[in-house]
Parts: sequence; structure tokens; C-alpha cells
Amino acid sequence: MTIQRPRLYLIYAIPRHQLLSENGTSRRLDSLRECFGRTYRIVDINLLANNAALIDRLATFFFLAIGLNNLRYLFLSRHLPHLPTDSNVLISGIYSAFLGLTLRDVRLSVDLVDSLSLTDVRGMQSFWRIRPLYHILQFPISFLLERLLLNRKNLKSVFVTTPAERDWLSRIHFDAPRLHVLSNSIDSLLDTTLSESESSLNCLPPQFSLAFIGSLDWWVNKRMLKAALRLLKTYLNKEDVAQVVHLHVYGEQFVDNLNREAHHPALKIIHKGYFHSAQEVYQDNHAAFLPNSIGRGFQNKLFSCLSIGLPTIAHTSMNPLGPHCWREQRARPNNPAIFCKTDADYMEALSRVFLMEAQQRLAVRQSCHQFLADWHQQTQAEYHDIVSTINCMDDSTD
Repeated sequence: MTIQRPRLYLIYAIPRHQLLSENGTSRRLDSLRECFGRTYRIVDINLLANNAALIDRLATFFFLAIGLNNLRYLFLSRHLPHLPTDSNVLISGIYSAFLGLTLRDVRLSVDLVDSLSLTDVRGMQSFWRIRPLYHILQFPISFLLERLLLNRKNLKSVFVTTPAERDWLSRIHFDAPRLHVLSNSIDSLLDTTLSESESSLNCLPPQFSLAFIGSLDWWVNKRMLKAALRLLKTYLNKEDVAQVVHLHVYGEQFVDNLNREAHHPALKIIHKGYFHSAQEVYQDNHAAFLPNSIGRGFQNKLFSCLSIGLPTIAHTSMNPLGPHCWREQRARPNNPAIFCKTDADYMEALSRVFLMEAQQRLAVRQSCHQFLADWHQQTQAEYHDIVSTINCMDDSTD
């Protein structure tokens, strides 16, 4: 008598605004498809939505319009294919992971990517228009859905992107079991390593310049830009800077009065649009500036800046090694990223990058690429480990 192996399913959805962009979510799904695609049946929720009846599409559009993506995917659950009993099912997606609430007789694993409740808590701290009110109203829904999902008896494993997300979920959901960190893949970023000779890069930008990477059609990037402007104005008011500081904004621009918002004679904002040359960004900027503390996916911005080879000033929440490792990292020579927690930290970091010599900047560039190579090796091991974790699940955890 032959023993039939359980059916294997990978269910995911890429948010609409990410379908045409190269970002952490798409790289994460590419790695999952590579790891599971040969043995798992892959189900794309977006394709189910496209093939749904008109009334279903109208209902899902309504949930999307009011910002309740998690309820949108719950509504789409009835379009899932039949999943045989005891199938191994992995659902990946910030919102689509909550499809797991509708699956009962399967061995379930979910890739939450990020904690929505943590995002809501951080969003409450925003001063961007009505965002705090939105997150205050959204938090009870996010908290309840997470609690219901993490308490399901058939749930075997939960994956999140960072230790901060894991620790948060464990704390607010009473040491929720089976939580694992699965970092975003950086496969495609390794291809951006600069190939030019060191002699062609052994020069500094003609003026003090910083790179800000982020499209301004997203409120979190707008908030980060406002933080960058505030910190730069504070720096210029405190330090004796002999020349104008240029802030180069890479990404889509939806704010026409950026220089009026800067409102400082020694600070100029230049919109660069999307960049196609890592060498050009490296040669035009002393460093990258990412003073964001709201979390959720911003390690991807950090990795993008490191792939260019730029020293990167970032908030401690972006630290891929964990938010508590930043003090010892700041003291290391040629550290690829300078993590900051207070305004004073940012002032020191800005002074450090503007005073950096060309040779030291080249050494930092080499450190950036070495860090990415090491991180790539680590994440590849993580992705192969979760295949074993999920495929070896048994009923002993029930």
C-alpha cells in the first residue's frame, strides 16, 4: 500500500501598487516561489479576484477603498480551490495571510511579512493629515485578526520579516508560539555591485549631497522626507556649513512645493526621478539619508542604498541585526550604515559623512557589498530551512 503524500500549496498576493516595481515583497515572493515552486501548487489571489463575479469585484474594491485590505482577502477566500484535508498550506502576504482564518482541515503556515498591529501603533505617531485617526480605528481590527489567527489550532508556523516584528507579536499576543524570522531576499540587489575601477570612483561629490530614496505617493515616505528636512535644518542651524546641502529625491514626486517646505537658504531639494545607474547615485551623493522610525519594510530601502555602495544614515528600527545592536555598530570603522536614535545621533552622523574622505568612502562601499554578500548567504539558508520546517510538520503540535 502506497502512502499518499499531502498536497502542498503556496498561496500569495502581491499588492497592486507593487506589481510593476522591484521591492522587498516581490523579492520575497520570488524566493518563496523558487523554494516551493517545484513541489507546491501556487495560487495567486489576484488572479482569483480578476476572475471573480462582478459583485465580488465591487465588494473587494470597496474594502480596498476604505483601507481594509485584510477583510478584502477574507471575502475572496470562497474563491480558493478545494484544499484536501491535511494539505500543507503556506499563505504569504501582509493582508492575504489572514485567509488562514478560513482554512480548518489543513496544516497551516502563514508568512505575515509584517505585523499590521505594530504598523498601526507606529502610524498613530504620525502627524501626516488624518493618518493617526485611521490607525486608531484600524488597530482593534488588526489586533483581533492577529489574535484569532495566532490562536488557530491548525497553525504550525508563523514567519515575519524582522526580530522587532517577532518580539512585538510575542509580547502582545502572550508569547505566541511558532514565530520565526524570515528576512527579505536580496538576490537582485547583488547584481547592482559597481564594476567600475576604484580610480573612477575615487572622488567626492562637488557639493554636500544626500540621497533620499522613496516615492512620495506613499504617506510614510512623505513623513520620512519631512523628518529629513527637519533634521537637516537643525544641522544647518547648529553647524558652520560653508556650502549649500543638496537633498536628492529619487522616486516619483507628488509634492510640488518641496523647496518651500525646506525653507532654509542653505538647503536645496532636487528631484531626480527613478535612477537607472548605481554609479551615478554613488558619485552624486555623500550618503543616503533614511530617518524613518515607522517600520514595515524599510530594511528594503536600507539594502537598496547599501547595494549602491553609499554610507547610509538610518533609524535604529531599520537595523537588520536588531534594534539593540546600533551602539556598538556606530563605533566600528567603515561601517556601511550609521544607525541613529536621537537628533544628536543624526547630527553626529551627518558631520561624519560630510567629513569623510574619498578613500574612506570607498572602504565603506566595499563593506556595503561584503555585508550584502553575507546577508544573502544567511537569507538563502533561511528560505531553505522553512521548506524543511513546513514539510516536516506533524500533528504533534496540535
